[in-house]
Amino acid sequence: KHHRGTEVGRLLAKALRRAGHAADGAALHPTYRMDVTRRSRVMRAGDAVVELALDQGTLVAGTRERRICELEIELKEGDARSLLELARRWRKRHGLWLDTVPKSARGEQLARGVAHGDATRAKAPRLARHMDGPALFRTALAACSAQVIGNASEVAAGSPDPEHVHQLRVGIRRLRTLLRGLDVLNPSAPGEPWDAALVACFQALGAQRDRRALACEWQAR
Repeated sequence: KHHRGTEVGRLLAKALRRAGHAADGAALHPTYRMDVTRRSRVMRAGDAVVELALDQGTLVAGTRERRICELEIELKEGDARSLLELARRWRKRHGLWLDTVPKSARGEQLARGVAHGDATRAKAPRLARHMDGPALFRTALAACSAQVIGNASEVAAGSPDPEHVHQLRVGIRRLRTLLRGLDVLNPSAPGEPWDAALVACFQALGAQRDRRALACEWQAR
């Protein structure tokens, strides 16, 4: 009803009819709602100006609720490295972690009655013939990072699913292979400091996988 008489409303009514729903929206009902308060401010951090937006509230789907406490840091102008340095400092000081899952996806999960999303699996990078070395490296890096960050977001959010841990380890293995094998294509390759951190994370995840395997399979026997 909010879009009645508009082009958006016409297209929405057409899509509803195709899906077998009444055009007036009588068959529609909300799957979840979001009650969020946002506080924001703009500040300078090093050589950058950033906007901080703190979202606090709840997602509600029927009788199920999920708390929201999310800080977005957006670069308004200046050097992105200053934003990253601010994020690093606050991660250590306040126990923050990077989460790439949007609130809308969390709401859909809540509506389905699941606490976490599916594991993120590897996808081949989309390469083009005209790409030079650095562009190829960045595209492959983005493909590896998508698998790593997607699963790391769920692990950090408390997922007990061993598939998230497994796919995160697969992503780290792919990322390390890329950094070792194709670093000659990128003049600003991160090198050894990143590799040491990735190895430590890979080993910690392996220990978690082994503990779960023992608890699920051997303790019962």
